[in-house]
Amino acid sequence: MSNNNVSAIKSTHNSGPSLEQKNVIEAPINQDVLIVAGAGSGKTYTMTRRVIHLIKSKVPPESILGLTFTNKAAAELLSRVSAEVSASGAKSFLKPEVMTYDAFFQSIVRRYGLLVGFNQNTMPLSDAGAMEIIKSIIGKYLDNPQNNAKNLSKLYNFDTLCADVINLCAEISCSMIGVDSIGETCSSVSQAVQKIREWNNEFAKHLKNVIADRKVESPLSAKAPAIPKYKKVKKTAGMSEQDVEKASAEKFKNACKNYEKYWNDSCLQFCINLYNACLKRDILLDLVLQFDAEKKRVNMAQFSDFTIAAYYLVTHFPSICAQYRNQYSQVLLDEYQDTSTTQAMLINTLFYGNAAAEGNRTHVMAVGDPFQAIYSFRGASTGAFCKFEQDFNISAQNKYSLTVTRRNSLFILKVANALTEPMRAENGDNSTQNASRRFSSIDDREVQVETLKPKDDAPNGTVCALFMPNQGEEIDAVVQFAKKIVEKYGENPLEPQLAILFRSKAKMPQYAQKLEDAGIRTSIVGYSSLIEKPAVKDVLSLLRVIQDHSDSNSLMRLLATPRFALSTADLGVLASIANSANTEYLYNVYASAGLVEDGLPRSQWDSAVRNLRNKANSGEISAQVINIYGGVYLADLIMRDFGDFGASGDSGDSGKSAVAG
Repeated sequence: MSNNNVSAIKSTHNSGPSLEQKNVIEAPINQDVLIVAGAGSGKTYTMTRRVIHLIKSKVPPESILGLTFTNKAAAELLSRVSAEVSASGAKSFLKPEVMTYDAFFQSIVRRYGLLVGFNQNTMPLSDAGAMEIIKSIIGKYLDNPQNNAKNLSKLYNFDTLCADVINLCAEISCSMIGVDSIGETCSSVSQAVQKIREWNNEFAKHLKNVIADRKVESPLSAKAPAIPKYKKVKKTAGMSEQDVEKASAEKFKNACKNYEKYWNDSCLQFCINLYNACLKRDILLDLVLQFDAEKKRVNMAQFSDFTIAAYYLVTHFPSICAQYRNQYSQVLLDEYQDTSTTQAMLINTLFYGNAAAEGNRTHVMAVGDPFQAIYSFRGASTGAFCKFEQDFNISAQNKYSLTVTRRNSLFILKVANALTEPMRAENGDNSTQNASRRFSSIDDREVQVETLKPKDDAPNGTVCALFMPNQGEEIDAVVQFAKKIVEKYGENPLEPQLAILFRSKAKMPQYAQKLEDAGIRTSIVGYSSLIEKPAVKDVLSLLRVIQDHSDSNSLMRLLATPRFALSTADLGVLASIANSANTEYLYNVYASAGLVEDGLPRSQWDSAVRNLRNKANSGEISAQVINIYGGVYLADLIMRDFGDFGASGDSGDSGKSAVAG
């Protein structure tokens, strides 16, 4: 791309707003409005000019509220709005308020939380803090003999269990709070858990009746058998035509039986899997309730907890809604496609609700792009725009689109439109034209999204595709491309010339290192490069082992570093030595307690310990009986050997041999 082309893309609004933008900026101020703004269509500029238009239309600046999702976006919008307000000559000391959705919901809870017993000193809980609480809760749950640890150990490993509790809690917070399709209100996590559990128990009961005593006799093959077809067997010596027909019919009959059995077993296995999922869900619901209670006990809350508390407040205290409607007459909602169901209902209740009956009204403008919905993993709901249309009674004349993209060249835009074309196809359209199109992952397609169009003076740009046989050659090709770009356009060394986008952050360091080796400075965004450096990982592993001798994974990482240079075989030997020592320790403790036979030969210790643990897992004996504090860990063995080695006064490489066993 030439410098002229770069300049053409940068000069976005020198000629003022486009007709589409002008229509949005000057939309009626006494009505709710929905804006579908495509990528690069000047959304922030349009929102900024909309605020100026509102102020010029005698709307007090302090009664305008802008909400967006990130602190960065909020800061950018606030900066632009403040600058435009000052530049417009508006004589007002107060400025419009711009904040994140989470910050706004928190402010409601901080202000009115005492009405529902929400401690105003509650502190935000980070993801890491939430995980620590979850781990503590699960540890106590496993130690409690009254809980069904047998089923839990069969269904889960510890890390997966922690992650699933976090995910289920997030799903409940983002999707279950509010008014459902039959008009029932759910305003707390405990209410949501009760509703889920009622459904889960009924479903599990039905599945249990379906499964009964049946079992899948043999493992299912990964590939389903082909549909049987009747085919005559080959005639051999002594076979009559009648024999051939009989053998062919028998072969076909057996094939049909096997085919039927495969699909019966498949359906049965599917039902068994669903039943196991119900058992898992029941355990998860217990842990979600404990997690919710523990957060309240320690006065900590996640962002979703503040949202739930705010929703409870505005639904139970209509006077709060009235106060906010009096305070804000105009609200602009940025990136509306990323709102969760709970957030959307909270916004609707707060600014719309029974406003007409009460005589005061806040007018809302929602802006976003369904094709840029990126927060589904955080609870963003599909159909957010469609729901907004329904909840705010948006008419056709109050729906606007921004379709002219101001930052994309022609070829890039053409590729982007081709990629998003299947998402525009109407569901259920079986025409020849759309026969090859795959359905959109957005179930209700939100609202109609028009094809993006380029500016009249948009540069052609360049799009190319390069496929390399392996990752190493791909990295080298990217480095060579980057060098040419920097040489051609790098007049200003402080201005970045190239961006490399990744599907995941795992490969970022490899590309960054190769670029740095080639003399190209890099800045990694969205990746904690410091903590991922090998030296830093080694230090963290060392600290973890010092703090927790049972952390064998961290110890193995340390021993595999160049400082110790132990091979995979050496590490395997070390692990075997540690397991053997731990088995000896457990056997002696169990034998002293009379749980296993004393005096067994060493070769039988492992099976004795294993049989005892199997009894605990099967419920024959209490799991609490065999729980032992401590054990023999690899770190302890190594420190003991090094201590003996140091006391003997030896030196040289023999120490490494002693450790390796």
